[in-house]
Amino acid sequence: MPYLMIGIDDTDWEGGGCTTYVMYSFVKYLIKDGLINNIVGLPRLTRLNPYVPFKTRGNASLSIIINAESESDATDYVELMNSLIDQMVKRVGKTSPGIAYVISDSINVDERLAWFYRKSVRDVVTLDLAQRVANKINARLMGGRGGVIGALASLGFVPIDATYEFIAYRLEDEERPIIDPNDVKIWDRVTNPPFTFLNIYEDQVLIEPHGPDPVLFGIRG
Repeated sequence: MPYLMIGIDDTDWEGGGCTTYVMYSFVKYLIKDGLINNIVGLPRLTRLNPYVPFKTRGNASLSIIINAESESDATDYVELMNSLIDQMVKRVGKTSPGIAYVISDSINVDERLAWFYRKSVRDVVTLDLAQRVANKINARLMGGRGGVIGALASLGFVPIDATYEFIAYRLEDEERPIIDPNDVKIWDRVTNPPFTFLNIYEDQVLIEPHGPDPVLFGIRG
């Protein structure tokens, strides 16, 4: 059975959206269809160069590995992801969502792809370079400049040293609820250290974003 490695990036815009939320929605569809056991490991969130001028708000991409029944099923997963992006993403301003994927009989990461990931963390990468790397490893790119570069980079991430993040979401059309610092302090004392970190500083809650995205909070550990 083939493996599908699929990455996405640049699905947020200045007024909303979140790439992790798109991946979350994709996984929900797999769970609904009884395909949770086809997912290999956990979705991988990759932090890229934060100084890239083409980024929208953040600069993180995501990827996931799926054990597909056939190559046809693998392409169906790609079409599902592309459909979700079309439904959920507003292509305004800098936003240029993209998908990168590889279908192969192994989940081993090609060294050329791992090199591309490392370069995307430290440097500004051109679309031409992404296309050349993709051609060498038989990867397919779909979408805009910013999206396909980050999506391809995410495929090259090998999680040797990684942290985990628990993310809770809210409805974007509802007002962001206030998180009580005292609530955070209670479980911070229980879990930090060594299980979580950067939850709160004095009375400042560090787990919540302040932008228009659908993330309610994210706990790292």
